Order: sequence, then structure tokens, then C-alpha cells
Amino acid sequence: MRMHNRSASTVVLSLAVAAAGLVPAATAAQAATSAISCGSQTWKASYYANTTFKGSPKKTVCDTTTTYASIKHDYGTGDPAGVSLPKDNFGVRWTITRDFGSGGPFAFTTAVRDGVRVYLDGTRKINLWKDVTKTQKKTVNVTIPKGKHTLRVDFAAFKGKANIAFGYAPRTSASVDKVKPLVPTGLDATYFQNGSAGLTWTGNVELDLAGYRVYRRPSTDTTWTRVSGSSPVKLPAYTDQAPLSGLEYVYAVTAVDKAGNESAKSATDSVVTKDLTAPAVPTGLSATYDDDTAEATLTWNANTEADLAGYQVHFRTGSDGPWTAGPWVTATSYTTTPTTTGETYEFAITAFDKVHNYSAKSPVVSVVSRDDVHPVAITDLTATVRSDLAVKLSWTMPTPRFATMYFVYRSTTSPVAITVANRVKDCYQSTDGVPAPCTDTNVPLRGVTYYYAVTVVNLDENIQSAASNEASVALPADTATD
Repeated sequence: MRMHNRSASTVVLSLAVAAAGLVPAATAAQAATSAISCGSQTWKASYYANTTFKGSPKKTVCDTTTTYASIKHDYGTGDPAGVSLPKDNFGVRWTITRDFGSGGPFAFTTAVRDGVRVYLDGTRKINLWKDVTKTQKKTVNVTIPKGKHTLRVDFAAFKGKANIAFGYAPRTSASVDKVKPLVPTGLDATYFQNGSAGLTWTGNVELDLAGYRVYRRPSTDTTWTRVSGSSPVKLPAYTDQAPLSGLEYVYAVTAVDKAGNESAKSATDSVVTKDLTAPAVPTGLSATYDDDTAEATLTWNANTEADLAGYQVHFRTGSDGPWTAGPWVTATSYTTTPTTTGETYEFAITAFDKVHNYSAKSPVVSVVSRDDVHPVAITDLTATVRSDLAVKLSWTMPTPRFATMYFVYRSTTSPVAITVANRVKDCYQSTDGVPAPCTDTNVPLRGVTYYYAVTVVNLDENIQSAASNEASVALPADTATD
């Protein structure tokens, strides 16, 4: 009769609740259980006072004593802590829903006393549902498709001691796992003023993920270069030192699993680098000098840099003088007229790019310019007759010195005409800058007064100074010359 009355009461109560528009207590409890969310890293545990999982659980919690990939509890001969259950014939249901990425081969492993059933998306994969006195173990291999899936572990503690251990793990042998990780997403590249490119992307969720590989290429090229080294990058971030060339560089990322499977490349992102790279040093510089035009012509080989803007000519007088930065040119030749005559001119070339990074100087070449300097005239010429009747000429070297040679002119009349006919001797300056002795030993007549003048000849021996002051000597008529 009590059974009948309980059934009748239940029916009446259900009708009354329905008529009132209220939710039954059992349904409300189930709704509350469903409303609990533990995320993808924590199992949700529901505790039942039976092994059939009928009715509402006594309690539902996020089981923080487990890991996302395993469950392990030893209840001994008691019931779970924190919930009021009978010591025998109670059940615990754990569920977790997570993203398995590309999926692949997994192993489900359990060690249990008493019963356990394991489900993947509602399909049973392990069934050890019996009362035992010793821990029973089982491992099954399962292929999990890509994407999100739900694991459910039902545990029954029938009588006596109770314990459960369950885990799921990817099978990472290269002979077993042929599934590539999913392509990484969300790649973002940022260029910093220190010249580095900072890369971030959304991390993959595969449980067998080994890491990532980062690739780079110039935007004008199709060939990728792996810049992240031989070992995979562990985190979804990487800092690269791209060449400081002012070019655009494109980046892509792949994911790699522990079996060595590599995903396709991600969508790309790019940065434009700061250009701090100078062109190569110009080669093949040569110089020629034209005496007729007094022009120096430089030629060199063309540089091949894509961002080359041109060349700059550098010159100096002598081998130890300061360099002067000359004009910028775009051709591979340059013609100039040295302004200082009779000097050695040295030249070098640098190459520069569009943001004015300059190469080092090329090897130096040189020319000697035509001597167009008019030497300074002598003003203190003296002439004396020696005992052998030769005429000794003396003077002080003018300043500045632009000569090593002197022409001596002689005449019996004054003023001395500076003509080829009157040029009787060439004298040379000594290496220490002091005029060497200059003596006219071929005086033809005696008893005659001779007039002398000297000109200073430039280094190229093509220009004479004005005539010096005139000096004269009178040779005795009665003196023999032998």
C-alpha cells in the first residue's frame, strides 16, 4: 500500500507542479548540475548514491584534485570527502570537453577497483563494469578526430576498497602518428625601433605539440628561410633580427608535433625593416690624366645593390693630406680638373644607398697634375769671375719653390734677351733645396763685358719665370784661357 501511495503521491505532485508552472526538484537539480562549467582544463565530477547514475547527483563540483589529462583517487573503504554517500555502491561521473586540435592517435589507460566505463562523445571505449577485489587495468588505442570532443568516465564503487586511475595521452611514435597539427592562426608581426621583429600568434591546442617553426622571406622572393633554429619554439611568440636593409620581410609560422609532423604555413604578416646596411665597397677604380686637357678621369665597376642610389668621389692632395668629400654621381665614371698643378692627387670612391648608408672607401688611385705654376723670379743674381776665368753665378732660391731647374742666359749687350740663342747653360737644384753651384765655364771672349740673367723653370719644365735681375762681369783682355 505504501508503494502504491508513494506512486500516487508522486503523480499528484507532478500534476500539481505542472499545473502551477513550477520545475520539479529533480529537474532543477539536474539543471543546476548542467549549469556548472569547469572549462577545458578541469574535470567536472558528479557524485551519485548509486552505481546506475539514476536520479540527481548528490553533489557536482569541479575536481581540482585531478589534471586535465588524468583522474586519480583512492577512496579506500570510505566515500569521497566533502559529500555524503554510502561507503558501498556509490558512483562518480567525470566529464571534460576540450579541443583536441588536429586530433590523432591516443591511448586511454585505466587502473580501477571496482568498475569503470570510458566514453568518447557518448561512444563507449572501455568497459570494466564489475565488482573486483584487485585493481584491474586496461589500455585501448583510440583515434580522436580534430576539434572539440567530450570524455566521460563512469566509476562504480561496489563493495570494499575503491580506487580509480584514468589517463589519456597522444601516441607520439612517428610510425603511429601521421596526423599534422592544425595550421597556426592569428600571426601578428610588429617592427621595433631596435631593429627586431616581434611575432605573436594563437597557440595550438594539440596535446602532442612540440612547438613551432618560424619562417622568413623577402617580399620580392618566394624562397622561405627558417629563422627559428633547429629546435621548435615552445611558446607562440618569437623575436627575429631581420636584416637591416630597408626591405619588406614576410613571416609565416608552422606547428610541429612530437612525431615530427609539420603543419602547413600560417597566413603571413610582414614588416619593413630599418636600413642600416651599407653597399659593398666599389671595385675596379682606375684613374687617367690627360696632359692636353689637364683632366683626370675616374672609372669603376658598378655596384649591384637593389637600393643603390649612387657614388661619392673623395680626393686629396698628396698621400697624407685630409680627404675632401666630392660630388655625388650616379654613373660609374667621373672627370675633374685638379686645381693645384704639379701635385699628386689621390682619389677614392664610396657607394651609398637610398637612405644614405655609405660604404667604406675603395682602394686609392692617383694622378700627377700638369704643372702650370709660373715660378717666382730670382731677384739677387750675382756673377763673379773665378781665377780660371769661369763665371760663377749665385742666387737665393725664391719662395715658394716650384722648381728644380734653371736656364742661364748670356749676352754681350744689356738687357739680356731671353732667347734660345742666348741660353748657354742649364743648372739644377740639389735635393736639399739649396741651388747647386752654377758656373759658366765656356766664356768665349776676353776683354769683354758679359751680362747674365737666369729664369726658374717649373716642375714640368714647360713654364719659365720672368728673367732675374741682370748681373755682369768684365773679363780681362790680357788673360789667356787655357
